[in-house]
Parts: sequence; structure tokens; C-alpha cells
Amino acid sequence: MPGYLTHLGYTGCREVLRRRLAEPSPGRIQLVTGPRQVGKTTLLLELAAELGEGAIYVAADGPEAALPGFWERLWNRAEETAASRGRMNVVLIDEVQHLADWAARLKAEWDRLRRRRLPVHVVATGSSALRLASGSKESLAGRFERLTLAHWSASALAETFGLAPDDAAELVVRMGAYPGAMELRNDTPRWTAYVRDAIVEPAIGRDILALAAVRRPALLRQVFAVAAASPAQIVSLQKLQGQLQDRG
Repeated sequence: MPGYLTHLGYTGCREVLRRRLAEPSPGRIQLVTGPRQVGKTTLLLELAAELGEGAIYVAADGPEAALPGFWERLWNRAEETAASRGRMNVVLIDEVQHLADWAARLKAEWDRLRRRRLPVHVVATGSSALRLASGSKESLAGRFERLTLAHWSASALAETFGLAPDDAAELVVRMGAYPGAMELRNDTPRWTAYVRDAIVEPAIGRDILALAAVRRPALLRQVFAVAAASPAQIVSLQKLQGQLQDRG
């Protein structure tokens, strides 16, 4: 069912994508969503390595995506590659929500692929759930299938990083299930900096501020920091105000 929300681990998501990319193309757009730093980019790069010349990987949050004509060059290249190879080609777009009007533009390209029966599959990822949900519902209805790459389980961390099951479970509770941070688990200051810079700041600085105007972004960051330092607690407004540098 298009748009059906399926939560999968890294290995499960990879296997589902492999099966769907083996189907006749162009199939429905595969939209992979999920929190930051759970392996979406790694997944696309792994698929690109497996597919070799049959894959085109682009990062929508990279500097080349801001250049004029980026979108047109991407699809011209996809068509040329599919024509020259005479078989299926895959376009892999990472962090698609950073492209202006991404859903409408992706819809137009997918419709064109279908009309011309070009053997091109499309896989797109994104970390901003709100922005992706809005765009996919408005423009891509009936054209996509959603896969949600969930946080890693303790068993997956134990298997991948060679941890004892009990140690992996403790790490998930204490430090979260971010595979990129596992090598920093014994260095708390570096782990804290990683989570702040790679997960928290992009979520606030890119995703939330892109959804609506925020009068005082610095105050928003302070509120988040105070709330994050009080897990599973009810924080009174008076206490919250007392810890903020900007009382506005």
C-alpha cells in the first residue's frame, strides 16, 4: 500500500529496498525516513556500491545541490545512463527535504519516467519527519512507499560492534542507539559534542526553524537544553524561567 509506514532496523530496511529495486522499473518512489544518525546515508552509499554504474547518488544538502541546473543535470544523467546500459538504473537522493519544492519536482520527474517507461528507480531519504510528511501527502500521493529506518536495537548494536547483550542494552538506555557514536562511548565529552552537533543542532537549526518563524532561536535552544537535562520529570514553568538566560 503506497505510503504505508513501516518501521525497520538497518538490515531489514536494506533487504526490503533490495527486493523492491529488483522489481520492474520505474516502481514507486521509495521514501526512507527516520531520525538523524541512524544510518540512512550509509544505507544509500551501500546500495550505490552494490549497484556500481547502475546507481547515481546525490546529497541534497551538499554544496553541488545549490548550483543552478543541479536538478536538470541529475535527471539527464539518469536518462543517459539508463539508455546506455539498457537496463535498470537507480537514483539515490539523500536528505531530499533540503531541495526547494522537492515533492512537486520529484512527482514531475516520476510521472515523466512512467510515461516514457524509462527503467529508473528512485530512492530518497530525509531526516525532517514534518517536512517530509507534508510534501509526500500533498504531491506524492499514490506514487511512493515509505520506509522508516528506526533507532538501532540493542541486539543490532551488540552484533555489529561485538558487545555483550547486557552492555549493549545499558548503552541504549544510557547513551542512545546511534551507531556513529559507538566509538565515542568511552569518551563522554566527545560523545556529548557529537550528539549536540550531529543530532540536536541540525534538528533545531535546520528542521524546526525551517518549518516556521521562531522569534528567539537562542531561547528555544535553552528551553530544549533545560528539558533534556530533566528526563522523565515534570518541569514547572517557574523553574524553567529561572534557568533561562533570556527571560523573554
